[in-house]
Amino acid sequence: MWESQRELSIRNKIADIFLTIPDKKMYGEVLQVILDALESEHGVFGYIDKNENYITPSMTRDIWDQCRMPEKDIVFPKDSWGGIWGKALTEKKTFYSNESFNVPEGHLPVKRALCVPILHKGELIGLITVGNKKTDYNENDRNLLDTIAANIAPVLKARLERDKMEEKRKNAEERIIEERNLAELYLDLLGHDINNINQAIISSSELLLMKANLPKGSTKYVKNLLQQARRISTMVSNVRKLSELKEKDFKMKKIDLYRIINNTIDRINQVYPERKIRIDHNISDKEVLIESNELVQDLVDNIIGNAVKYDRKNDVVVEIAHSLEQDGAFWKLEFKDHGPGVSDDMKSRIFKRLERGDESVYGSGLGLTIVNEVVERSGGMVWVEDRVKGDSSQGSNFVVKLLKAS
Repeated sequence: MWESQRELSIRNKIADIFLTIPDKKMYGEVLQVILDALESEHGVFGYIDKNENYITPSMTRDIWDQCRMPEKDIVFPKDSWGGIWGKALTEKKTFYSNESFNVPEGHLPVKRALCVPILHKGELIGLITVGNKKTDYNENDRNLLDTIAANIAPVLKARLERDKMEEKRKNAEERIIEERNLAELYLDLLGHDINNINQAIISSSELLLMKANLPKGSTKYVKNLLQQARRISTMVSNVRKLSELKEKDFKMKKIDLYRIINNTIDRINQVYPERKIRIDHNISDKEVLIESNELVQDLVDNIIGNAVKYDRKNDVVVEIAHSLEQDGAFWKLEFKDHGPGVSDDMKSRIFKRLERGDESVYGSGLGLTIVNEVVERSGGMVWVEDRVKGDSSQGSNFVVKLLKAS
């Protein structure tokens, strides 16, 4: 009965350590309980790693300090296993001896030793060694340490499996980061090269268009080449921008919508000087919370730019209305155009990558994806609605909700 109570007390102490003590300290704390139970001065408690090395994080401070071996370590490769502890590991059996041991020069003297392998379903996962007891080890000591090892085995196995999973997770994360970094580097290099090539094509095309003596009918081909080169440059720029948005930590600040929209109006008129573009808006003194001027500028540029591109008529009108949502948290902006509208099928896809409403219209297919990313990362929402009068489409209404700056 006394032995059962003693074993139960030891088991409970060890269980508490496994549950509450971090890995680095856990082995040493468990070893101390074992040394007290076996009335032993020194000992080692370690585990077998994935490479079949015997790792001993529990090496007691006094052993480490007193050991004068020149290359002492807590890692013991399988080909270095020797002595009674190596025999216990190799044969997966318990051994003890009460004789003095021949140890390497500088090693702490060992007079008596008891070594018990830790087995889990026949698999060697660790070893407990105690030594330098004042009296001889006996079968009772052996049985007690065998019992302790058997109780430790499933818990230690679980800890080791958890550590393996954590290592795999970290390795996977490192691989993902490395692959992403390589992909970003490749994208940067590729984008740089493409832009250089495109700039050469754009410059050459513009020079050709300036010449008055181009062969008859060739002008439209040069214009098409120029348009496609510009499209590629825009696409590379947008891919890089979208990648940066995915990684960016948004820090919200107040942005003046009035200034942003007026900037867009000026830019649109410069890009399409031959078209009569009118943008009616009543946005004044309206501030929203978003990461930067550049991002809200991208948002407005893409939505208004699409309205202009998809409206084939020379006289283009874009109306921008705003309202305050009932809960007072959002400004609701509506960008109403008079273009061809958006089909029901396209409504669910238009904010996804490389989706465009009309393939014949110049564009990268990423503009509205950037809009969606900016709005969602800023805590808002964006969607598109039809503008219908009778049975005919009157264009589209892009609705954006952005957090109102207090």
